[in-house]
Amino acid sequence: MAIQRILVTATPPTTNGDLHLGHLSGPYLGADVFTRAQRMMGNEVLFISSTDDNQSYLMTKAMQENRPPLDVIRDYSVKIKKSLQLAQIEMDSFTSPLTDAHISRVQKLFLELFHKGKLQVAEIATCYCETCARFLFEAYVKGECPTCGQSSGGQCCEECGHPNDPLQMKNARCTICQSEPIVKNAEAILFPIEPYRNELETYYKENSYKWRPHLSKFFRELLDYPVLPAFQVTNHSNWGIPVPLEGFEGQVINVWFEMLPGHMETTSVWAGRREEEVDAWWGKESSASLVQFFGFDNSIYYTVYHTAILIAHGNYQLADAFINNEFYLLDHLKFSTSRKHAIWGSEFFNEKNSDWLRLHLCLTAPELSQTNFSVNEFNQTLTSDAIHHWKTITKVGISMIFQEAMLEPMPSSAIKQWLDAYEGLFLKHYSKDHFSLRGAAESLIGFLKEGADYIQNSSASDAYAILRGLCIFSLPLTPDIGSKLLSIVYSKDGAASWDLYPQESLCSKDYNLVAALNSSFPEF
Repeated sequence: MAIQRILVTATPPTTNGDLHLGHLSGPYLGADVFTRAQRMMGNEVLFISSTDDNQSYLMTKAMQENRPPLDVIRDYSVKIKKSLQLAQIEMDSFTSPLTDAHISRVQKLFLELFHKGKLQVAEIATCYCETCARFLFEAYVKGECPTCGQSSGGQCCEECGHPNDPLQMKNARCTICQSEPIVKNAEAILFPIEPYRNELETYYKENSYKWRPHLSKFFRELLDYPVLPAFQVTNHSNWGIPVPLEGFEGQVINVWFEMLPGHMETTSVWAGRREEEVDAWWGKESSASLVQFFGFDNSIYYTVYHTAILIAHGNYQLADAFINNEFYLLDHLKFSTSRKHAIWGSEFFNEKNSDWLRLHLCLTAPELSQTNFSVNEFNQTLTSDAIHHWKTITKVGISMIFQEAMLEPMPSSAIKQWLDAYEGLFLKHYSKDHFSLRGAAESLIGFLKEGADYIQNSSASDAYAILRGLCIFSLPLTPDIGSKLLSIVYSKDGAASWDLYPQESLCSKDYNLVAALNSSFPEF
């Protein structure tokens, strides 16, 4: 099978707080599991993200904490990186946008589109708070979404995903002082989306079969608009990347425009500033597939705005796969920093529970609908039959293969047929077109149950094959215990490759490795 090149992005987390389990259950864990599985299959994968430091939500957080924005960014960046580390989410490049190189790349793409006539200067009516002397957008304004009626910030509704103009909101208020805004005209730069309707229709027809149902329905709803809403590319603000045009002093580039060239800049950092490498991953003629992970509330930015920008520019490839997730609830309520209703990754993950918390998050992942996390349900996973089956397979299987002088690498036909069936399931769930954390985790639970029964009456060679299957299928989901099992059944220096049936036995009969493996199981 030919080696594939895959570029994986996860939405940059805003540095207005740590990552909570709701964040981690979505794009970050999903992208990490996908990356690990694809690499085991021999594919070349580049997994990138960055912090999102220019958001209006960062500024409102700084105001709430009465601290300089840079202090807030520094402190929460440390916590975010700790959460990712404890969750074993490993990116190839994770950068900050507060660099001259990042600013330059964002402004360069902006100017290229502007000088090609793709952007439009317009005077627009917008919300303005006289008390705060501030134009209201995104985090600065709160009201009821004109599409679904739910509480929403400006620009895009978190609930239904549709764009919203704060002027059309009911009961709009400034989030800083709670004043009712006035209407004020201001000049801004827009990116019209309507000229790309035909290209977006074609893109939808060619790719939506791979998307999750909610995302496909959402994209179709947008295409049914009589006129596709323009994307406001600049905002009046004193925080963000300055608009590099005379006459636009006091305006910054919208962070969601910034995010696209920001991903390219993160690639450049990884590539040591070699622009030919950036083009090799992002260019229109690139052989790489672009796979993007994000929450549903970010759908319009990735699927519509970024896609249209890439079409308009003409020199870059379009995404091959979008993998979105829905909201993850905590005790059946939304995770909320303001209400202190959250479980933070850096405080809840630890070296002992990391694999098992990853497994639980995968089993309850909000892929097609909202799902829920509770500490009690996680504790039930820790004491579940699945963990007992896991321990049985490793204990019985390792005991058998350690006692056998010679092991046949190929199992009996019955065990091979069983392993092949599960391999098909896992290959599907780890693929970009059918990726599913829940599908992979549920398949692993089934494998553990059946494997615990099979291994009790199997030969040493069959037990060895079952252990290899467990190692390969579980490693993307639970990398620590998977790697420890790998060091036993594929030898100490074995590579984490998708190789169910090696040419020879590579078992490492080292009881220290067994002790390390056993210590990874939760204590009942």
